[in-house]
Amino acid sequence: MMDFVKTNNITNYPIHLLNAIQVEKSMKNGRKLMRVLMFTDDLGSLERSWKNRDKFNIMEALQVGLSISNIVYYILDNLVWCADIGIISKFIAHANIRWKDTKDMSSLARCMFGLTITFFTSFRTKERVRILRESLSDNPHKRVEKDKNTYSLTYDLVTSIREYRVQVLEVVVSILRFFMLAHALNFPLFRKLSKIFIAICGISATSLSIIFDLFLKNR
Repeated sequence: MMDFVKTNNITNYPIHLLNAIQVEKSMKNGRKLMRVLMFTDDLGSLERSWKNRDKFNIMEALQVGLSISNIVYYILDNLVWCADIGIISKFIAHANIRWKDTKDMSSLARCMFGLTITFFTSFRTKERVRILRESLSDNPHKRVEKDKNTYSLTYDLVTSIREYRVQVLEVVVSILRFFMLAHALNFPLFRKLSKIFIAICGISATSLSIIFDLFLKNR
């Protein structure tokens, strides 16, 4: 919001604009405080991966990459925030600029690792759905009864279809975020994207994430 004010050389701030800016700062600081220690979850994930290194595979490697990207992102996000509010910018010259660029790159890495993991997972889930459907079609018991094998197969099929839909939703959200990050980082072919398109990507990604968290995540 302040960027808009400075760009348009607005000198006399109306009171409602000042109030809006204050609310924006308060919400931003509150959100940052809630995310200060979020990287600790990924430290736990790295520890679990290290303990299971005997079973290391490509999915584990991707998960390790995602965890490292998350740790770098959250730490740099905290440092950028501290620089913005003036805690450390007095001691490290131009720290905010360097850290913000690195933070954006780590955010892109998070997006790419997450997209790759979700893509592979959704492919496996789709294959499981296909196998379950074939098993149901070949099963001699066509009626779904609780004491029959068809019940467990049907339950697994419904659960797998739901998982697949959630994973497809996650892929879509990751792709939308990739477009936004690539545009923000001025990547070739992405820097010319319309700002309206980027705004639509942001609104769509946020809306889908809310739907996912509210209705699908814990099902």
